[in-house]
Amino acid sequence: MPPYVFQRGETIAVVLEAVGATAQDIAGIEVTAVLKRAIAQRAPAANIEAVAEFDVSDIASGSEVDPGWLLRIDAATSATIAPGVYITNGVLTLPGGDVEKTEPLLIQIEEAT
Repeated sequence: MPPYVFQRGETIAVVLEAVGATAQDIAGIEVTAVLKRAIAQRAPAANIEAVAEFDVSDIASGSEVDPGWLLRIDAATSATIAPGVYITNGVLTLPGGDVEKTEPLLIQIEEAT
């Protein structure tokens, strides 16, 4: 999958969709996500520091969309991130305490024009 492309200084927003789920299916799931510099378009080691943390908000299901989560980094934080290719994934903590991770998403930050 090609990366999502954003310019420095603009809000970074991506959606994690719970395809085929209902709001009840995902109730009680806590989601976190951080942005790290990708290494050859792959996830870096766990000990590599994140450049930003996403604010996560729930997306309610509707007649045309599945429920999920909006991952967002505000424009002020985005302005501090150097151009390059980054990676993120959602870390889902289920109500029973089990942890699952989503597939990674690549995010490319370009210099603002």
